[in-house]
Amino acid sequence: MSNNGLIITHLDYNNIEHRKAVTNLHTKLLPDSYLSMLGYEFLVDYYYNLLVKSEIINCILCLSNNKYVGFVVYTKFPFSFMSIGFQKYFLKFLTFFIKKIFLKPKIIILLIKIIKESINRKFSKKLTNSESELLSIGVLTEHYREIAKKKKFDSNEKDLSTDSPASHLLIDNVINKCKNDGIKDMRVIIKNKNIKSLNFFKSFGGKIVNDKFGKDSVELMLYF
Repeated sequence: MSNNGLIITHLDYNNIEHRKAVTNLHTKLLPDSYLSMLGYEFLVDYYYNLLVKSEIINCILCLSNNKYVGFVVYTKFPFSFMSIGFQKYFLKFLTFFIKKIFLKPKIIILLIKIIKESINRKFSKKLTNSESELLSIGVLTEHYREIAKKKKFDSNEKDLSTDSPASHLLIDNVINKCKNDGIKDMRVIIKNKNIKSLNFFKSFGGKIVNDKFGKDSVELMLYF
């Protein structure tokens, strides 16, 4: 699917170049995420391979001039997608983490943080029984600046992670895919200081349902 020179495609887990492309985007655009901290190998060989293969998560990529410029990841298992993945591929994940801990013992601290996040997610389930969740979205700033320059926008006043034609096209495709699959809503967790991202999702009809998710985040719901 294409729009204004942008092409949308679904991640092919059998295509190593696809997996490397989305991993490069993920680690570059979301370097502070837990997944990026787990490392390149985890994203390429586990997250964007095994979890996509099992349809535990879904990933859509955006191309411009044969270059991957953006991606979005969502799941139909908003409160349990990681635990489902761990159970299904227990031995593979166990082998990875044992090796990781041996090489980098401090990763145990990160694993504890991930466990705490899982507890927050279970608590949130009591408040919001959502059918899906948007997990990650990102668009290259270089691509945004190119679009902004053409449209004479002031890039200093824009949110480079979301406010671009690619970002809108990615979310539109996620919403359409969910509708076709009979999904009626999607939760989104956003840092409460990220006002522009909050406004971005509100432009798609997002409603804040929990303004105290964790220490510094809010929970929104998109209703289709």
